[in-house]
Amino acid sequence: MLPAIVVIGPPKSASTYVCSALSETLRIPRVQPESRGILYHQIQSKEPYDGLRSDVVVYPHARATEYNLNLLHYRGVRRFVLLVRDPRDSIVPWFHHQERYNEPWHVAMGASAGLHSISYPELDRRGKLEELIELGFPQFQDWLRLWAQVVDADDRFTIHVERYEDFVTNSVSELQAILSFFGRTTAPVPPEIKSAALGEDGNMTFRRGLAGAYRDELAADQIARLNQPADTELYRRFGWII
Repeated sequence: MLPAIVVIGPPKSASTYVCSALSETLRIPRVQPESRGILYHQIQSKEPYDGLRSDVVVYPHARATEYNLNLLHYRGVRRFVLLVRDPRDSIVPWFHHQERYNEPWHVAMGASAGLHSISYPELDRRGKLEELIELGFPQFQDWLRLWAQVVDADDRFTIHVERYEDFVTNSVSELQAILSFFGRTTAPVPPEIKSAALGEDGNMTFRRGLAGAYRDELAADQIARLNQPADTELYRRFGWII
């Protein structure tokens, strides 16, 4: 029996779309285990382990903690897809995501994770982006840095790194590469993306689907603030230009 297709990715990295496409292509369930937090997800549910058959299992936002890595290893996960996206490019879609899910509980979760202040909803657009750049961006970058260390040094896992930038350029070929990585030969069936409130697909959580869109949605001084603390070696590791 073929192993489960396991996918891990940060917020706004197309994880919902990728897993939906894989699930539809293979006609197998998509399982999203229970987890807690934003960028700090700790895997908690036993669902995927009881069902490590051939399901598509997505761990959204799971952090590369010792606990999560050991849990994956002890339960037989040997290979998985790691979705990555230029952290600078995550700020604007996360801003729009926050606008769409602006209820108090979601705001409290973001504030508790240190992505923004509890007074975030009271700010204007620029003020919100300023907070996400100052507080959220370093955490997006740190999430990626920890997983890069796993990719380079943890020989318990075989990891297929899928860059958002490559995926949005040619989603069909990238989905085919993921399927091949897991020993599947079925031709991919990308799901349809529909328009929704605030321009984001309600099921796919897909908005513009563009790489580098922060350059035309942020002010020049905000872009400079993103580039200043950017980890040069980390960005070079994934082929992003500063």
